[in-house]
Amino acid sequence: MSTDWLGKVPEDIEAERSLLATICAEGFHREMDEILAILTPAHFVHPSHVALFESFVRLHVSRQDINPLAFKADMEAHKTLNKVRGYVGILEILEAPEVGKPLVLAELLHDRWSRRQIQKVSAKIVREVVDTSIPIPELFSEVKDLEQISSISPILTVCGAGEFLDTPAPEASWLIPGLIPLGVPAVMAAKGGMGKSMISLQMCITLATGKAFFTFDAQPPMGAIYFGLEDSKEIFHARLRSIVDHYKACDDWSYEDDQNLRFNFSAPFINYAAKNASPYLPLILPNLESILKRNSIQGVSPGVIILDTLSRISEGDENTVQAIRPILNACHALAGHGYTPIALHHVAKGQDGARAAGSAKSSRPKLADRMSVDYVRGSSAIGDNFRCVTQLTPLLEHEAEGIGLDPDKARAGGYLIFGATKLNGGMKADWIFIEQDEHGRWFAPQSGMETLAKLRGGQALAAHSKQMAVLGSIHEARFAPDVDRAALAAQHFSDSADPANALRQLLMRLRRAGLIQQGKRTDPLRLTFKGINAITNIISRDVEPIEFYSEMPILSISFYFVTRGI
Repeated sequence: MSTDWLGKVPEDIEAERSLLATICAEGFHREMDEILAILTPAHFVHPSHVALFESFVRLHVSRQDINPLAFKADMEAHKTLNKVRGYVGILEILEAPEVGKPLVLAELLHDRWSRRQIQKVSAKIVREVVDTSIPIPELFSEVKDLEQISSISPILTVCGAGEFLDTPAPEASWLIPGLIPLGVPAVMAAKGGMGKSMISLQMCITLATGKAFFTFDAQPPMGAIYFGLEDSKEIFHARLRSIVDHYKACDDWSYEDDQNLRFNFSAPFINYAAKNASPYLPLILPNLESILKRNSIQGVSPGVIILDTLSRISEGDENTVQAIRPILNACHALAGHGYTPIALHHVAKGQDGARAAGSAKSSRPKLADRMSVDYVRGSSAIGDNFRCVTQLTPLLEHEAEGIGLDPDKARAGGYLIFGATKLNGGMKADWIFIEQDEHGRWFAPQSGMETLAKLRGGQALAAHSKQMAVLGSIHEARFAPDVDRAALAAQHFSDSADPANALRQLLMRLRRAGLIQQGKRTDPLRLTFKGINAITNIISRDVEPIEFYSEMPILSISFYFVTRGI
């Protein structure tokens, strides 16, 4: 075996010279912040280059001119001019050929530096492994040092203003539009036993197959991973088959759905027989990342990874900032692969909407209070650190009875309100009303929007009635290139001082509710799946949208959702 590699040092002296000549050229400003975020003097090998780069950093930070005379004065002041062989040495370095992409050279030098660090640690391991007096655990600690050396990525990536000014801002990427962003750590919180696991599994199946999740618009099929730590593999198996069998029984499961689920969905389980097996997320992170990397190689689009539950993937009290930080860092690492990690969590005890025996209605928490980040267990740690929080809260008996629903089913937790209570970086959709069937699956009845409006009271009913009337007019004009907004404003807001502005405000609320498609104000008005579902429900009753509240009873379950959806 050849040993020519022994004694070689990973370096590129010419790249060092070219980079220094480029960044020291008159008028150079491009990518300067990015380069300084990647490199330090330690990344250079040649002593002259180390000294010149040190001087360059001092001049740049103090906003002085960058030129040979400035280098000479600075290095004389710091007694380092002899390291570059005087003023002539400075000129020789700066005469090297300049390059058009200095950031590429900076990354190359960082790569060579990383390789040198690996070389040093490896040499130390080779020396010590033959010394039998050194315990094996100490040798393994040296191996861990190798894992901590990054090959290219700096800790900080600094972006200059030009990056933001010279390119359009990216549009928000959604896992589920209006509910959960893509690539952002999130939490789903609810009282224990309220259906978080079943609902999140339904979410995984719909995302993996490209079906609609409740009333939200369907997305193209994407990756879905369910990392469950609460239930056994057997229980998980039964739940997944129950959901899929229901689709099949409703004749809503195709060969393509089957293939998409097989391709996009996976469910890792911890093998506790393995040495050092632990559910702690920072420790299991490399294993989960390997699944995401495999998915990427196979062409699976990034989607969701469910972490069931936050308490099981944490150590200590998961409700404290100290305990949540390593979990959040691990979640950000998963999000770095384009996925949305959703940790299932609980609401605080006594703040889950439960009714104490004999308690007065006035002492029971209202719906708006229960659907609040303040009700999530460890609310400050969760609310301050996760960018998206969704919540589920049960409908209480008196609430269900007051709007004509079954109070016994409400007592059993069969009705839920579901939605985002914190959402950074996008327009938040309205909450939805969902109901549980006899097999434990959840579905969104067509009358859900009406039910939610009735829960909110008379003013919400009137506002919702107006929204449905406008939605109906947009639906009627669906075959036209666009809706005549002036005519729409005159038809529905003739009593307003400013009909056009009143219509704009209502359209904004319809977008926020997920009833019309997102877009610019000038884009054509088009209904979403949820909007089409809402207006179809009204049309099927054969009544005018503005009148349906007073003339029609609530329909708890519609034929469409019983036979076509979950």
